[in-house]
Parts: sequence; C-alpha cells; structure tokens
Amino acid sequence: MLIPTRTRDRLRRGTSYPIGAESLSAGLADVPQFAKLSVSFRKSLPLQVASVSSSHRGVLGALYRNVEPGISGSRYAIDSGFFDESWELYVAAVERSAKARVGAVLVSEGIQAVRSWMLEPRTEVWRSGEQRIAVGLDLKGESISVDEGRTRYESHQPKPKRW
Repeated sequence: MLIPTRTRDRLRRGTSYPIGAESLSAGLADVPQFAKLSVSFRKSLPLQVASVSSSHRGVLGALYRNVEPGISGSRYAIDSGFFDESWELYVAAVERSAKARVGAVLVSEGIQAVRSWMLEPRTEVWRSGEQRIAVGLDLKGESISVDEGRTRYESHQPKPKRW
C-alpha cells in the first residue's frame, strides 16, 4: 500500500525530490499510523515543521495534529475534518546533483528517525496540539540532525501585551 500524496509543488529546473512515496511507504509500513498518513512534496519544509540547526537543511519532516476547535472553530472546519487527528509527512526538494546522496541518507537514517518517533509511546498531553519532527542534512549530505518537539506555532505563542 502506498502513502497518498496530498500535494506536490512544481519545482524549478535543477531541483528534485530525494525520495518518493514508495520509499516512505516501505520504511513506514509497520507503524500503527500508516492508514492515517499523507505526504506532501514541497519546495522546502513548512515553517511549522522545519526547525533544524543552521548548518543543516530540513529535507524530511512529520507533523502530528490533534487540535480542539475551541470557541472560534467554524462548523465548516469541523465538518471538513480540519480538527481531526492527522499525521502528515513532508519531503523537501534538493538540488538534482545531490538527489542520490540525500535520498540514500534519508532511506538509511532519516525514515528510521521518523519511524522511531511514530512508534514512541505517547501521553495524552503529548497528543494534544501539534508535534513535529524534522530531519536535516548538512550541505554535503554527510550528517543528519533530528529535531523534534512542539510546532513553532505552539512553542512560540506571542506574549500578551501589557497596557
């Protein structure tokens, strides 16, 4: 079974996606969330996911969402499933010359990091809100960094102004 593709950005000439849905599906086939997964192929990782060190570029990410509608949740958003629990994968484009090297590292280490993150037992507190993991590679494609936690949106809420 193949993880369904949600979106695929049109890329500029000279860039490519380092891995496809087939590699992701094979590497994540045994996670309990497999049926809920979707993948988006993007020019770069979304800001809410991409939080890796400055020396590494985010190329693979996953986002878990389980947000309550609250008082401002519209009926349309609720009915369309916007607030349903979801597991989303993101793959960022790389320079075509680095595709094979980056793809090999993602298959050997990156997908395993995401798989381990998904298999980790979680508390109810963890399952409320948004959580993310981002896998980044250095520019040479030789080392990876893995960063996980709450999304940027949740971890950097603006502080109320004092008047």
